[in-house]
Order: sequence, then C-alpha cells, then structure tokens
Amino acid sequence: MHNLLIDIVTKNIPNDFIGFINRSLYEKIRKEFKKLQLLYSNIDLDTIKDHFFIYVTSIENTKYTLEDYETIIINAIDSINFKYKYNHESLSFKESILQIKIFNEEQHKTINFNDVDENKNNELVNSSTFNDFSSALLKNEIILKKDQRLESFEKSANKLARANGCSIINNKSIMNEYANKFDYPVSVEGSFDEKYLCIDKSILYTVLMENFKVLPMEFENGNSSNFFVYAKNKNSEDSRVLCAEINNKLEEINNLITKKSDKKLEDFVEDLKNVTYINNYGNFYDKTQRLIKISPELCKMLSVSEETVNSVNRISFLCKADKATEIVKKCPYLHGLIGRLYAKSDGEEKIVYDGVYEHIKPRFISESIPNSTAARIVAISDKMEYVMSYIISSSDENFKYNYKLRKTITSVISIILKSELDFNLSDFITKILYVFLQDKGIVDYEYFEKSIKEIILDVYRDECIKSGYDFDEIDVINYANLNIFKLNRLLTNLHEINSKYNGKLMLQIQKMLEVNCNECKYTPMELDINNLCDMFERLSKCSEEDLAFYKLIFKGVFNKLN
Repeated sequence: MHNLLIDIVTKNIPNDFIGFINRSLYEKIRKEFKKLQLLYSNIDLDTIKDHFFIYVTSIENTKYTLEDYETIIINAIDSINFKYKYNHESLSFKESILQIKIFNEEQHKTINFNDVDENKNNELVNSSTFNDFSSALLKNEIILKKDQRLESFEKSANKLARANGCSIINNKSIMNEYANKFDYPVSVEGSFDEKYLCIDKSILYTVLMENFKVLPMEFENGNSSNFFVYAKNKNSEDSRVLCAEINNKLEEINNLITKKSDKKLEDFVEDLKNVTYINNYGNFYDKTQRLIKISPELCKMLSVSEETVNSVNRISFLCKADKATEIVKKCPYLHGLIGRLYAKSDGEEKIVYDGVYEHIKPRFISESIPNSTAARIVAISDKMEYVMSYIISSSDENFKYNYKLRKTITSVISIILKSELDFNLSDFITKILYVFLQDKGIVDYEYFEKSIKEIILDVYRDECIKSGYDFDEIDVINYANLNIFKLNRLLTNLHEINSKYNGKLMLQIQKMLEVNCNECKYTPMELDINNLCDMFERLSKCSEEDLAFYKLIFKGVFNKLN
C-alpha cells in the first residue's frame, strides 16, 4: 500500500476556471482508475501558486509504475478540451501546463510540456523527491490542503472577532477566495470610521464584501461594528492602505445616499433606455419589458395566487430601475439594495420593496434565496432572461464555460431546489424563447433552445459532482424532462439506496437496461416521486427474472452508461 502525489505545474489559467479544472481532473482520473480497477482510499485535489495537486492515498495495487500513472494523467488531461481566454489568447488546459511531477515514497518522474521560467524561484518545481517536496512546503509555509487553509484562517479570524466582542459575517465565497489565493492565510484586523455606521447595514456590508473582499464583524445583538477582518499570507507585509480606501469609499457612498434623488423608483424605468445591457444587447429598458412578459409565464406554470401575480408584475417592472441611479452607476454591486431603498421610501408594499432587492439573490454560495414566492419567480425569470441574452449576444464559442453565466444558472438551480418548485424548465425555456422571438426576431431558434438546455444540464451535473454524487449515478439518469426538482429527488434517492447496498443498485440498473421486456407478463405499477425509494429498494434486491418488470416501471428514466 502506498500514496501518490501528482504536481501539475501551470501558467496563465484564469482564477474562474480553477475549480472547474479541478473537478474535471477529479472526474477523469477517477474514471481512468476505474478502468484499471485501481483500489485506493481517497483522492484529494488542490491548487496553490499555479500548481494543481492530486493526492491519492492508500493505493492497494502496488504493481502499477510511475509510467502507468503518467499514462493515466496524460489521458485525463487530453480529455479536458475546453478553451479559456488569457490576455486575449485562447488556451486549453494542456497548453497551460509547464511540467508534471509524479511522486511516491521511493521514486519520482518528471514530464516536461513547456519551459519552466528559469528566473522563477520555486522550490516546489525544483523538488526531486517526495521528501524534498514535503520539505519545500514546510519551508515556504504552504498549507497543501484547502480545507486546512480555510480552518487556519477561520481560527485566527474568530479569535480577532471574539477579542472585539463580535462574530464574523461568514461569506463562503470570500473565504474560498482567500483559500485559493493564499498559501498560508492568516487574518488581519482593520477598522473604518465609526461615523459610517449610520449607513444601512445591508449596503455597508455589501460595500465591504463586494468592493473590498473583507469580512465585517457584528456584535452579538446584531448591531454593526466598525471592525472587519481580511486575509494575507503569513509573514507578508500588512497593508494599512486598505483602511483609508474603505473610509474614502464609505464617504462617497454616504454622500450619494444623502443626496438621493427625489424621483420615485418607477420614474427611473424610462431612463433605463440609456443603460446598456450585456454585450451591448440593447438596454435595460428592453430587458425590463421582456421580464414583464416572462415572469407571468412562470406564475402560470406554478399556479400561484392572483395576489402573488400582482406582486410579481410590480417587482418585474421596478427591479432594474435603480440601474439608472447615480449611485448604482458608480457602484454596480449596490444594485437591488438601492432599489429597495427607493421603493420603501416610495411607499411600495413590503413584498415589493423586499422583492426588488431579493431578486438578485443568491449572488454567492452562502447567500440565502429570496424569501417570498413572488421574489423567487422574478429571480428565476431575471436570471433565465440573462442566460438567454448572453447566449444570443455572445461571440465567444466557449460561452459554456463563462464563469458569470454558470454562476447565474447555479443560482436558478439553487432557488428551484431549495423552494421545491415543481415545473418543467424545458417548457419555461420555450416560453422565454417566444418572448425573444417577438422582441428580437432571433433566427436560429433550435440552436438557442439546444444551447441553453445543454449548459443548464452541464451546470447541474457540475453542482451534483460538488455535492458528492458519483459520476455514474448522475450520468445514468435520462434528462429529457428538465424538471430539476424531480430529477434531483430521483438522483438523491438513487444515491442513498445505491450507497446503502454498496453499489448494487447501479449494477442492477445496468443489467435491467440490457434485458428484453417485450414479453413481460406483469402489469407494472405506476412510478411516482413518492414511491421512488421503495422501487429502488426492490430493484436492488430483485432476481434477474424480475428485471424486465422493473424495466417497464422505469421506462425512460435511465440511460445506458458509456
């Protein structure tokens, strides 16, 4: 039994693609190991300073050589064929690789792809043995595992907060950014002038987190503190410039809020004609008109009350209006918050002014979804309209890997699953496309329909992988009916029963898909979302003679795996 460490040294990879590449490597390598029937305890992947680390523990098959592992890695890399832009240059992952090093406890192997910068003082690149590599990590004060980097920062950050009688406002997106950016992240305390605590808490926290990537501190009673915490590398110089920059920005924000226009929020809607939309695809007034048509269609699909429909219509009309205000033009990340400020001041109903803000949610991993059904409907409609607008207007052939686009789709999926919204996304896409057809006269209707469905499924698959589902469990499901809520229930139940019976359910499904059910004499019971677990239990334990019966029950639910 032995351990394996693979170090892929790269250059010129955009930060937005690192997580995606890690998951792609994880999937491809696991599949290559499965082909070889390689037994191991665990695979961990991490990224530090342009290094992609793959750490495989407790490998039982000692017959494989470093050359065998080289073949596995090269095959995995060759199968990652998407492109990304770096300094206007289109690159693949393979084109970004400088060198690969493979270590076990006794040997190492180096595969050179491109020249490593000779001027780069990098002991990790120059390590020649497993022990050298481990020593270099310690010497350079690098924590290899991301979860340990997060733990290191959180521990020191919470200590600083407690010293001030506060707790940290936890933003997982920023924490992940720290863990990806710093080799040994430690916390630094900062503060801004107390006079800015008069700023609305939501606006204050958004400025700190979105503009400066720092974590606010809050007192136990929920009151804002003027302290915040951020990360730096251990032993790096501490910059005090940040505090001055924050004070300057808060002064600007406070002045803009104080001098807020007397116009009502609805009066800014007409001004949206002068605010350009994504990729110069018209303006935000055009977008608002499409949203006004799209969101009621989702209301019909969900059979909501007339009261909710009225709220949806009002939120749809107002939610982009603050894009035309001076403060949002200068600070785009305050979109929604300023809209709520205006709408509340204008005397709009609570569900409306809250919805004007909440329709932008969730913006990051740890943020909650909108509270009301009306805001959730507008949020989904707004995000789906954005996805369609981006695909139609983009000149980038690799739009499928655009970080913001994928993040937007992730938000849609999150709202659907957390709200348990039972509707067919394919039907909703058709209705959205019809609105675009009327508005813009799009030509290649089928191409855009196919493209939007493909990217939604790709993002959903990626989210399932991040959640710990097995690749085969995800890929065996037939996604022709794009009801995310029901598909996720199916996948969750499949995963639970398959885990319970140590993979036997997946084996039974594969056998079931091969049998001929034409001569089955049984009348199958109807499958519905409430008896899935029971059917999976029975399928896991059924005889080969009964597989044809279950094939009829699960007709159209599964695909054969490649």
